[in-house]
Amino acid sequence: MFTCLNPYERHSFPGLPADRLVCEAPGCGFLLAGAPIGQWSVTSLLKSSRRMDLYLATVAVPGTRSVRDRVVIRVLRQINSTIFLRSKLLQTLYHAHIHPLLRADKIGRGDLLALISPFEENGSLAAYLEKRSRLSFQAVGGIIHQIAEALHLAHGVRIIHGHLKPENCLLVAPGKLQVCDFYYSFVGCENPAVPDPYTAPEQLEGKAEAASDQFALASLAYLLLRQRVLPPSSGYLGGEYQPLISPMHPLDLTLRRARSGQIAERFPDIRTFDLAFRAALESMLRTGQTGEISPARSQTLTSWRDPGRISALAAPPPPETTIRPQQYSPSPSNLASVPPIELPERPPEPVEQLVTPSVPETAFPRGATQLYQFTGHTAAILSLSWSPDGQYLASGAQDGQIRLWSVQQDSGRYLGILQGHKGKVQGLCWLPDGKHIATVSSDEAVRIWDITSGGHPESTWKGHEGGSTTIDPTTDGAMLATGGRDGVVRVWDRTGQVISRRLVHRDKGVQALAWSPNQELLATGGADCFISVWDASLNRQFAYWPAHYDEVRALAWSPNGRYLASYGGKKDNRICIWEAQSGKLLVAIEDHRREVIGILWSSDSNWLVSAATDGSIRFWRTDEVEMKQQVMQILPSSALNGSPLLMTGSASQRRLALATKQRNIAIFQIGQQ
Repeated sequence: MFTCLNPYERHSFPGLPADRLVCEAPGCGFLLAGAPIGQWSVTSLLKSSRRMDLYLATVAVPGTRSVRDRVVIRVLRQINSTIFLRSKLLQTLYHAHIHPLLRADKIGRGDLLALISPFEENGSLAAYLEKRSRLSFQAVGGIIHQIAEALHLAHGVRIIHGHLKPENCLLVAPGKLQVCDFYYSFVGCENPAVPDPYTAPEQLEGKAEAASDQFALASLAYLLLRQRVLPPSSGYLGGEYQPLISPMHPLDLTLRRARSGQIAERFPDIRTFDLAFRAALESMLRTGQTGEISPARSQTLTSWRDPGRISALAAPPPPETTIRPQQYSPSPSNLASVPPIELPERPPEPVEQLVTPSVPETAFPRGATQLYQFTGHTAAILSLSWSPDGQYLASGAQDGQIRLWSVQQDSGRYLGILQGHKGKVQGLCWLPDGKHIATVSSDEAVRIWDITSGGHPESTWKGHEGGSTTIDPTTDGAMLATGGRDGVVRVWDRTGQVISRRLVHRDKGVQALAWSPNQELLATGGADCFISVWDASLNRQFAYWPAHYDEVRALAWSPNGRYLASYGGKKDNRICIWEAQSGKLLVAIEDHRREVIGILWSSDSNWLVSAATDGSIRFWRTDEVEMKQQVMQILPSSALNGSPLLMTGSASQRRLALATKQRNIAIFQIGQQ
C-alpha cells in the first residue's frame, strides 16, 4: 500500500511502479511516502506552500555510501526550462558559506523540480536567536562577514539571493554558517508585494538587484545588534531608520547607507559594505561608544570566530574557501633561489566597472617604431602578457620560467624571474590589480603569483588533465577561466574554487579563450577548429560554429563588446571577425601570406593590428567591420634578430611585443598619423 504525504487528504494506492514518486490523484501532486529520489527515501512532509513543498528524506538502504544520511527535498511547482537550467547553475556554487545543492532533478511528469540539500541538525540562525541572548560584537562581525562572502561569490556569477533572512542562514558547524535557499533568485518570493524589514524597495516592483541583498544584510546586522527589526521599507524613501546610538555613530551611518531607498546611494558591492560595517564595529569597540546597544558578553557563542582583525581593511581576511583537495605545494627547492621582484606601489584597479566605459577615439597608426629588445630566455618563448597599465611585460617559456620586464618609452629592464612550474608555461595573464600574474602549464598546474612578495606562488590549483593551455581573467579579476587539453573549460574564483566546469572542445582540447568586456560571455576556441560562446552565469552555450581550417589559436573581443576576432593555425592565415553573439562571419581578412601570430584591438574598437611570421605588421581600419587595410609594415629579420613567433599588444600604451624563435623580445611603439 502506497500513501501520499498530502497533509489535507491522503491518497492510498494498492500497488504502483517502483519508480513512481508523485501522487497522481487529481489536484494532489504531493510525494509518496517512501518515494525513492537518488539514494534517499522520502519520509515526511515538513512544510507546504503554494509554490514549494519541503520534505525530509533518509538513506534508502542503511549502510549505503551517501554524502548525507538525511537530506531535505524542496519540490518546486510550475517550473519551466529556464528554472531548471538556473537550478543546475546553483549546483556550481562551491563556497564554505553557501549551503550545497546536492542534486536538482525533474520529477513527476517533468513539471516538478526537486532540489536536494543536506539536512542540518543545528537549524537556522532564526531558531538560534529565539533561544539565545544577545550576541557579542565579535560574533556579529563574524556572521555578517561569512554571509557577505557567500553573497559576493553568488553575485560574481549573476545570482541574486533576493530573500535573505535569518531563516536562510544555517548553522552547520561551530563557528560556521551557510546561506541557503538561493532558488528564490529564479522562482521569486511567494508574496513579493508584501514588505518586510529585509525587502528592498526595488523588490516591491519585482526588480531584485545585487544591492537588494546588501539591503537585507544590513537589516540582518541591525537585528543582531539591537535584537529588534527595523520597520519595513516604504517605497524609494527606504525604511525608517532608528539609530542604534544617539547621536548617530559611523555604524549607524553605514547601516543607513546600505538600506537607502536608492540603489545608487548604497555601497558599490556587498564586500565594500562588509568592510565598512566591520570597520565601524571595531571603531565602536575601540572607543567604547557602545551606548544602549552594548551587548552582554555571550557565553554561548564563544565558538563564533571573528574572521581576523576587523581593522585590516587593506587586506581583508580570505574566506574559508581555500582549496584543499585541488591544491598541491610547489617544490621548495625550486623556489629557494627566486630573487624578490620590486615594483612601484600603485593603487588597485577599480572593480566596479563591469561594463566597458566609453573611451575617446584614438588616432589611426602610421606604423610601429622599434624601441629596444629584451634577451635572457634560454628556451622557446610560448606566452606573453602586458600589465593593465602597459608598463610591464611577462613572458613564459618552454623551460617553465617566467620573466618580468619593465617597459618604458626610453628604456626597458629585466626585473626578475618566477620559477615553480615543471612544464611549459603555455599561457599567462596579468590580473587587473597589476600585482598578480596567473599562469597555466603543461604540468597541469594553475598558479597565482604575487609579484610584490618575492615571486613565490600565492596559490597553486590542480588544473587540467594532460596540461593546462590557456587562461583569461574577468575585467574585475574576480574570476579566471582556464582551458586544457582535456577539452574542458573551468571557471574559478580567486580562492581556487571551481565555479563551473564544461566540456566544450571534446576531441582535441581548448586552445584559446576570452571574456567579453562586460564579463557575461566567455568565448572559447579549440583544436577542433570551432568557436563556442557561452553565458558563464547560466553555464549555457548559445553559439557554437566552425571557424577556421586549423585549430583556433587566439580570440579577442572588441572593447565595445560587439565583435569577436580570431585567427587559426598554420593551415589558415585568415583573421576572422564575427558577430559575437550569433557566430555570423562579418569579414575574413586574407591578406597575410604566412601564419598569423597576434592581434590587438584599439581601445576605441576603431582599428586592429595584426602580425605574422613573415615579419609583417598590418593595421586595419574598421568601418561597420568592413576591414580596410591602411598601413602595412614589414619588419626585417635583422631588426628582430630572428623570425617572429608571437605578438601581443597593450592598447593603453599603444605598444607591441614580438617574441622570436631566437628567444628575443622586441618592443615597438605604435605611431600616430
